[in-house]
Amino acid sequence: MRRTGSGRRRPIASHLPVFLLDEHQVVRPGEIGTVEAIEAASARGLRDHTTSLEGQFRCGGGAAYEEWCCNCSAWTAEDRSPGRVTTGFDVLVADSPMEMEAILRLKHDEGLSTRLAAGFSVSVSVHPITLQLMDRGKRLLITDLDNTLWDWFHAWYESFSALLNKLVELSGVPRSQLEEEIRAIHQAHGTSEYSNLVNEIPSLARLAAPEEAAQVYADAIEALRVARRASTKLYADVFDTLYDLKDAGVRLVAYTESAAYWTEWRIKRTGLDGILDVLYTSPDHGRPDGATLEDIRTRPSHYYGLKKTDHRKLERGILKPNADVLRRILAEEHLRADQAVYVGDSLMKDVAMAQEAGVLDVHAKYGVAHERAEYELLRRVTHWTDADVEREKHIKRDVTASFTLEASFGEVRQFFDL
Repeated sequence: MRRTGSGRRRPIASHLPVFLLDEHQVVRPGEIGTVEAIEAASARGLRDHTTSLEGQFRCGGGAAYEEWCCNCSAWTAEDRSPGRVTTGFDVLVADSPMEMEAILRLKHDEGLSTRLAAGFSVSVSVHPITLQLMDRGKRLLITDLDNTLWDWFHAWYESFSALLNKLVELSGVPRSQLEEEIRAIHQAHGTSEYSNLVNEIPSLARLAAPEEAAQVYADAIEALRVARRASTKLYADVFDTLYDLKDAGVRLVAYTESAAYWTEWRIKRTGLDGILDVLYTSPDHGRPDGATLEDIRTRPSHYYGLKKTDHRKLERGILKPNADVLRRILAEEHLRADQAVYVGDSLMKDVAMAQEAGVLDVHAKYGVAHERAEYELLRRVTHWTDADVEREKHIKRDVTASFTLEASFGEVRQFFDL
């Protein structure tokens, strides 16, 4: 309408009406605005021309993704398989706003643009094939760490051997005597990675007095540190596999019996801080009598702890194969047992625990270490009891895994929709 000089309004005839339509966004009952309705009106003597803008304004220009959404919503009758979603799009399902935000944050950190939009949904008829694909995929990977993601035994053997060899060289104490004294200390503290070990070895403490043994035999401790740094590495395909699983929306949870501090150190060393969503460990071993945390720490406070992975410590004394730990993880992840996969290298501890909890058990056979000849050294100085050591020797007679990863961790991909 246009206002005239006399104040009256008169219509202006439009020679080219343009309708911008969204046939999937009718918001009022009885409202029309479809191509079919306009073409019916054109039959009265008007000419019309239709230009499709599919994929231009929706979904960042992803026509294939828009088509797949329409198909799944029963608006069209075409193929509903996720394979229809092609270039530049990943289709993920988030069970909560927090999980969706975490997925978007990961994409944003990769340099991609992200947007969180609000909306509503209606009850639609989903093709049975789509439902089957959605139900088949596992949503949670629970993984052991030592000898599953990295070769813990190799790193321990290389670093402990370097320490022991240097202590024998510097002190002159027979190797067998040192091993016997070390085993007693390991068992007293419940770990084979006790940080104050050298100071508490009786024969070394006597030789070093009145100084601390750690100061007198500092070269041996440094040899351990150098070997540990050099030998702590992920198995070849672990990082890429975990990254792809996380990128696909799979929750990644790690559970280990190892103590907190050295587990954190290995996770930071291997670049998994932030790749793993949650970490469950045993608490740290006890401190020397009368020592505070500040007394034994040699670095600034910001050096300690994980920055991104949520680290949760279990109560002292909880050990594998305690299936209650897996049940707790499932409860805290708000998932069912049939939505999870558990991977570990120990049949007796990892596989047996997963089977009792009803979680799909997968044996990381490539990481089995107790058959190596070098494993005898760990048995001689271990924190395990004699009964534990004997049970490890006969482990294969007791438990049979449902699935086995023969050569690499990457074989776990088969249990997820990647």
